[in-house]
Amino acid sequence: MVSKRLIFGVAAGGLLLIAFIFYVVAQADESYGVLRGGRGAGLWSGTLPGNCQGDDDCHKVKAARAFFVMATIAAFIGALLLLYIVFRPHPKVMHYAAIAMALVSFLFGLIGWAIGMSVFVRDGRTMGAASALGLIGWIFSLIALTFDRFCTTILLNPEIKQHIYSLNLSNKDACGQIELFLTFFSLNEFSNLRSLSLIDLQEDDGILLKSMLPLIPQLRYCHLVIFDDKINDVTSALPMSQLRTLSVSKLEFDLMSTNQISSITKLTVNYYYCNQLNYLFKYMPMLKYLHIVKLNLNKPMNNISYITNDNCAVYLKELIIDDFQHQFVYFQMLVKQTPNLKSLIISASIHKSMIDANAWENLIKSSLPYLNNFMFKFEIYHGGQEHNDIINMFKQFQSDFWQIQHHWDTVYVLDINFALIFTTPYYSNIYELIWYTDSYSNKPVNYFNVHDKVTN
Repeated sequence: MVSKRLIFGVAAGGLLLIAFIFYVVAQADESYGVLRGGRGAGLWSGTLPGNCQGDDDCHKVKAARAFFVMATIAAFIGALLLLYIVFRPHPKVMHYAAIAMALVSFLFGLIGWAIGMSVFVRDGRTMGAASALGLIGWIFSLIALTFDRFCTTILLNPEIKQHIYSLNLSNKDACGQIELFLTFFSLNEFSNLRSLSLIDLQEDDGILLKSMLPLIPQLRYCHLVIFDDKINDVTSALPMSQLRTLSVSKLEFDLMSTNQISSITKLTVNYYYCNQLNYLFKYMPMLKYLHIVKLNLNKPMNNISYITNDNCAVYLKELIIDDFQHQFVYFQMLVKQTPNLKSLIISASIHKSMIDANAWENLIKSSLPYLNNFMFKFEIYHGGQEHNDIINMFKQFQSDFWQIQHHWDTVYVLDINFALIFTTPYYSNIYELIWYTDSYSNKPVNYFNVHDKVTN
């Protein structure tokens, strides 16, 4: 406990000291706002009158100075307090004082930065180095405050760890957070941990995790985002026998060849191969939900016999594929293994065969008798050569089978090079704005509601 407190105190105090330095430099540098090709202006670069006499900019600059000065002082005092309580006996109130200083540094730093931006970054002036440094200082204050409050609470009250059922750790916008947390706490100390989410894992994190993950017997849900191929084998250290929900960037074939993953019922994988789906269904026979962000071929296939009906995913009810870039025949063979599918969401591009409404209708009738929720987005490049043919193919999605029998309504749009058709409402949260020249629907559409889910 003493060693953890020592490491924590030095880390949190160091973060506040860094914030203090950035705050000082942000005020000293004369580049809070910069004119293109001209000189910059800083918080303290000019002399202000004692009485601003209704001058809003004057009042704002004075306020920004005051808040930055208070944030700077608070960061320095908070850092000293955090470092002091590590090495010396102290009353509990001193710890609360350190937290208060970190909070003041965070709040006042943000307010001072925002006021300064409203004065100096306008009328053709862009954000300069000083304003950027002030923002970075605020970020360090935020990290110090958050980490200080959470870690200290657990250190001072170790029994809390028995009541933590979910952990969400991320290196996104906070480099090194996962490693810092794992330095203080081993995951096996959270004996009742059920859910674990680790975002943007780094190589050093992988080294620590490989020894900890097998020791979490109650883990049921795990979400891993890994961008470094060197640590993809972290997945193999998971206690698979108890896991029910798994979300990973990649799923290694070596992991699938074990019986330990047979209990998984919900799987999300960012990248997978059509050629290996047969093995996926074989080793995860209990799958009810499958979400594949990008489904690819690891090598060209002259035939499609790699998918057989020997390993049907009879329990699979929901299938989502965000990016399918292959011919329809590959998808046709895939769904022959999912006879009880009830919900299908798919986005595809490139291949014209994917917009064959008659082929889809025959597939649904023959292989997907229980399908009641079907949402899709198909986009192809036509280069202006097949405009009328594509419109005729899109119109086939507006027959009685689609409109009356299943109520799957569609909208299609075309420009001189691309054509897009999607079910309404538009299911994805991403929509690329293009100068489409024509838009069609099988019935009147409220276009204000079509893209309600779009956020990007």
